[in-house]
Amino acid sequence: MSSARAVRVLAALALLALAAAQGAGSGDEDPAQGAVSASLRMHAKAGYLPEVNDALAAGAEVDGRDAVSGKTALMLAAEGGHEEVADVLLMHANADKDLQVPGNAKADAFFSALMLAAQHDHVEMVQLLMHHGVDATLVNAATPPLNAAALATGVRGDLIKAAIAGSSDEKEL
Repeated sequence: MSSARAVRVLAALALLALAAAQGAGSGDEDPAQGAVSASLRMHAKAGYLPEVNDALAAGAEVDGRDAVSGKTALMLAAEGGHEEVADVLLMHANADKDLQVPGNAKADAFFSALMLAAQHDHVEMVQLLMHHGVDATLVNAATPPLNAAALATGVRGDLIKAAIAGSSDEKEL
């Protein structure tokens, strides 16, 4: 095992122990399950594909939400631009690719994995999500459909155009 992987494994074990001690998750799942789901989110955010696969194999809840941010593993991977991780999560049978998380204290702005990827200029991630059929027309009080997101959120127009052009789904947005 490489030293970098050993450090990641030790960090994951520490997180698992902390999560188990705190009863990680929403309270609906047992502490061990919550710890595995927390590990999935941590590794998805960091882009650690082997550890994401390990957590999924151990039964992590693919749509489990972080207790603080409310983000799922897919949202964290999309936000970080980790396409391989997102692809694995999207292929998981129970994954809900259109979940949203509140974006502000008023809870009138909600963000999906697609919106988070676009806001962080991850062209390839936006294309991947659209290829997997995410709903690009989700609207809330703060975020219009994807093709208008460039103006509303400050995302470059060329990013949105490239994502739409590169989508094999060719949805009308």
